[in-house]
Amino acid sequence: LFIKNAWLVHFLILSTFDYLRTLGFLGMHYGLAAYTQWNLPVIIQSVKIFGVYGLNAFVIFSSALVFAFLSKIQDKKKYLHTVVSDNKLYDGASYVNYVSENEKLMANASLKNPVIALCIWAALFLLMLIYGAICLKINENYETVTVAAIQHNDNPQDNGIENYSESLQTLIKLTDEALEINPEIKVVLWPETAFVPSVLYHANTEGQSDRKKLAEFLLNYVRSRSPSFIIGN
Repeated sequence: LFIKNAWLVHFLILSTFDYLRTLGFLGMHYGLAAYTQWNLPVIIQSVKIFGVYGLNAFVIFSSALVFAFLSKIQDKKKYLHTVVSDNKLYDGASYVNYVSENEKLMANASLKNPVIALCIWAALFLLMLIYGAICLKINENYETVTVAAIQHNDNPQDNGIENYSESLQTLIKLTDEALEINPEIKVVLWPETAFVPSVLYHANTEGQSDRKKLAEFLLNYVRSRSPSFIIGN
């Protein structure tokens, strides 16, 4: 069963792994196959029904299906070539055993299961397209906002108040440049660990430490700009 349907077992293992690795406090949500469809609104509407893991499984299944056809076609050619090349070497009982063994190999290379899977995949894909088109048609009058994604390309391993201050100045500079180019920006998005010192902690503590001053400087800057800020902290 495993040899004949290794492509299907591979699909199940990858889909399960992608799901399990996102669970818990240390769960890592990066790199799901479903994220490759981010620029296809018609396709990603299916997430409303199946969730991101359903779409993730569909993408992995698509790759597994391609692998199934390629590998089984290649195996079938190899086994047929073996029969033609070795046919004259066998006779009598040994030939019967040889043919029986070859029939097993040819059965493992059968395209029956991949063809059935392809029909199921095609039906699902068609339904996803229809559902996605309907969803987009219903919501075609949705409101949009302009988002500025700021990436300052800083090394998060560099510690120290001087590095934090330099990093913040770079983010502010890039943000102001973006706002100058497009004043209609409504949301500014800074990357994870964009600002290392805890803003909430230092904004609610007494004293005048360097970290507190830097956190207050950041808050004053955010308040002085009209867009909403999403900051990795």
